[in-house]
Parts: sequence; structure tokens; C-alpha cells
Amino acid sequence: MPEGGPLTPLPAAPAAVSARALLLGLAAGGGLLAGCDTQQACNPAIEVCDGSQGGSIFAGDDAISRVQAGCCAPDDDDPRCPTEGGWWYDLVLEGAVRSAAVTIHQPADFPAVEYEERHTLPVVQADPDGFWENRYRELAVVDDEACRRPGECADRVISGVTTAFPCLDEAEERWQWRMDLFDRDGEVLACATWGLRAVAWAPTCREVSP
Repeated sequence: MPEGGPLTPLPAAPAAVSARALLLGLAAGGGLLAGCDTQQACNPAIEVCDGSQGGSIFAGDDAISRVQAGCCAPDDDDPRCPTEGGWWYDLVLEGAVRSAAVTIHQPADFPAVEYEERHTLPVVQADPDGFWENRYRELAVVDDEACRRPGECADRVISGVTTAFPCLDEAEERWQWRMDLFDRDGEVLACATWGLRAVAWAPTCREVSP
């Protein structure tokens, strides 16, 4: 697993686009990441830098290049937001992995009870030669006023579809996240973490700020 510490800084990138925008071909020109060298992933959007163009010099190690995440109300006009509101997770990585998943964890701090969910992120764009992948997941928030805390709604959660974690401005002060890349044997190839005491919770992962 990777050593702890911050990710190598990347050039500024445009905001992530939603899965529906990708499918409609509405991604902004210039792509999700700019440039193509050994320190950053090839651009996975419109102007593709990949093996078929002869422009990639991918170093050969599977690695997380960028993580973005957020939660939106149904009436938010942010183009990254799911149509019905909820959480979204956008991952760009170098290489091609068996699977990727985000784990959301509520620590056992009073008055909360320890609780966590894991959701996989499917591929929405990829280099044909396996130099990079863009994975994305939207999660609808369980709508039940009786659920005051995430753990109280566990039986309503469907992995990859719904989540019991509501949209809160102080979410990163309450919960912890970990994004993992897995090989064919289920071993972790690389990981990133953020949120409440993230490094203490996942000390082998790199800390990021989605």
C-alpha cells in the first residue's frame, strides 16, 4: 500500500461533470485533467491523450490522480449534481484496476454509533490501452425523517444506489472517507482519505481534499 502523505500537486482542473453530462457529451473542452507526463494522468475527456494517439508516457504504476466528491440538494444548479440530488464521487486514476470503491465511515463518537458503507465506482471513461480510468458514482440519500443518524437507516441502504449519509455542510467534520483501488485478488493497490481525523483512521492512505 502507498506511503502516507499528500498527493503530488496537479495543475488546476475544471470541475467534475456528472455521469449524465458525460453520456450526453457535455464535458467541457480541455478535459478533466490537463497535460500528459509521468507525474499526472492523461486527459480522459474530449481531447484524449492515450495510447491510440501515441502521447501517453504512463509510468506503469496504478495510482489515484484526482478525487472529487460532493452532496447536493435536489434544487442545486451545480452541473456536477445528480438530477434528484444526493452524493457524487468522481475518481481519475492512472492505470486500469479491477475495481474501485469509496467507504464512508461514521466513528463511534457520542452520540453516534459506529457505522459505515462501501460503494463501488463504475468506469465512465477509459483509455483503450489501459493508461487511465475515470470512475463515477451517484448516491441518492435515503429520505426518511425517522432516521436521525446514518446508522438508523442501514436497512434502507442499497449499495451503489442509496446512502444513509445526509447532505450536511459539516459532513467532513463528522465522517471519514476512504477511496480504494483493488487488484484482481482484492488487495489494495492505492488509497486516498479525507474527513474527520482521516489520517489517524486510514494511516496508510494519502490525504486529499475533494
